Amino acid sequence: MDISPEEYREIEENETISCATDGGEQRSIRLEKYDDRFATVSVDGEAITISLGHFLHRKFGNPPDDVVSMVEIGGLRIIADITRNYMSGSKYSTSLVNLRKDARIFVGHAGKQLSPPGSYAFPMPDFEWNFGESWLNAVPYGWHLAVDIDADVGHPLVATTDGVVVAIRHFDALLQEEDYWGNGLALLGDDGRIYIYMHWVSLAEGVSEGSRVVAGEEIAQLGRSGFESKPFAAHLHFEIMILRHPEKFRFAFELEPEVLPTPNRVLPPETEGYAVNPYPYLVEWYMDSQRPKST
Repeated sequence: MDISPEEYREIEENETISCATDGGEQRSIRLEKYDDRFATVSVDGEAITISLGHFLHRKFGNPPDDVVSMVEIGGLRIIADITRNYMSGSKYSTSLVNLRKDARIFVGHAGKQLSPPGSYAFPMPDFEWNFGESWLNAVPYGWHLAVDIDADVGHPLVATTDGVVVAIRHFDALLQEEDYWGNGLALLGDDGRIYIYMHWVSLAEGVSEGSRVVAGEEIAQLGRSGFESKPFAAHLHFEIMILRHPEKFRFAFELEPEVLPTPNRVLPPETEGYAVNPYPYLVEWYMDSQRPKST
């Protein structure tokens, strides 16, 4: 079964798929085994075990060029994103995982930009790297299908890429019970992906649903909305979603009293998609931001 390069693909244990390298060589990719922390993938019979993430508290911090979920082998880049072990936990988790086979992996060309073609920016300008990967950590509302980036309240948040703001959720602490989500903004990039910003305290002037923004443009300021009374540091909860119908994205919530005392966030089924680990992309954008700008 051939797949195009630069795409996420579901795969069963012992299933083999094929993909061509940038040089046109055909490679066979097989999922040998998996569990809740690792996926073992073979490329033309050469097996490599890939961690799904660091699984450390974000305060420990990982080196900014350390992406344990991504390897390059046989001219291909492979990311182990998630496995069947995470198809539980809450409505939030199951809706954002949306996995029908044993694992989801990314297959692309080695040495190429990971992000789709376009302009990209790290979502916090003038940021000194000090955080660790929090993808797939256990949290009160299920599995953490995002990356949290700590900073001071008021730190600017910028558009990661050119696109349109398609959904905004305003949270009023005086009218709503704290819910772990707070204010939310969804940016539909020109690359077709949805980028989610949660917990901001205020929007940049002129930003509203339908606003057209460009990579690096300020869209909001960091905050603690949604859990003002809880002992959590101010941070950006950042998600990336690949949806068949991204234009249908909206912030949706459902009651799940056995998980949370407040409504839990879900991905509307009509969008037909899933969340992917933002960490490899955040590393790429941050490393790009540290390179000297050409004059």
